[in-house]
Amino acid sequence: MDAVQVATTEFLNAQISALQEALGKKDDLIRNLEMRVENLNNSINNTYVKEQRLRNYLAEHGEEMEIFAEDIAEMFDIPLTKEVDFEATVTVTGTIEVPLFGEFDLDDFVHENIYVDSAHGDVVISGHEVDSVTDIS
Repeated sequence: MDAVQVATTEFLNAQISALQEALGKKDDLIRNLEMRVENLNNSINNTYVKEQRLRNYLAEHGEEMEIFAEDIAEMFDIPLTKEVDFEATVTVTGTIEVPLFGEFDLDDFVHENIYVDSAHGDVVISGHEVDSVTDIS
C-alpha cells in the first residue's frame, strides 16, 4: 500500500468513527427528548387532573365561598364554568330541486345531506339524528 492509500484509509476510518460517534449521540439525544416529552405529557396530565379537581370543588362549594372561588379561579386562570349535557329537538324546513321524471328518495337525500353544527364553536355537537322526513309540497 502506498502513502496515498494509507492516508485515504486513515481519513476514511476517521470519518467512519466520527459518523458512528455522531449517530450514537443522535440516538442518545432522541432518547433524551422522548423522555422529556413523556415527562412533559405526564406533567400536563397531572395538571389537568388537578385543575379538574379544583374546578369541581369550586363548582360544588363555590356559592358558600364565592369570593374565594373567584380569587382562586383568577389565580390559577381557571374559568368558573361547568359542562351541561343537553338534548334538543330541531324542526327543519327546506326546498330542493329534484328530477321531474323518475324516482327520487327524499328520505335518503335528507338523511345524507342534513347535519347539525354550532354557530360559534361554543357548543360541542356529539351527535344528531333525523327522525322523520315529510314531503309537504
